[in-house]
Amino acid sequence: FSSQINDKIDPSLVQRPRAISDLPTEQKLQALDVMSTAITTVFKAAIPVAALIVITGWLLPAKQLRGVEQSRGDSSSAAH
Repeated sequence: FSSQINDKIDPSLVQRPRAISDLPTEQKLQALDVMSTAITTVFKAAIPVAALIVITGWLLPAKQLRGVEQSRGDSSSAAH
């Protein structure tokens, strides 16, 4: 993310994104394009990973944990 941004726009704009609105129109459009491209790249990588995690969690069989009591109402033997 940062390597895409630092090569194309002033790194201080990353720390203060509101300063982009003070730039001349041409620089503002370039800065917004660079930042939106970098953010899109991050999401393109994150969405497949998140989908894989959800699918893996959905496909794993549910198993009862060892030591889980059948009756939750019995507080005398519950660990605190």
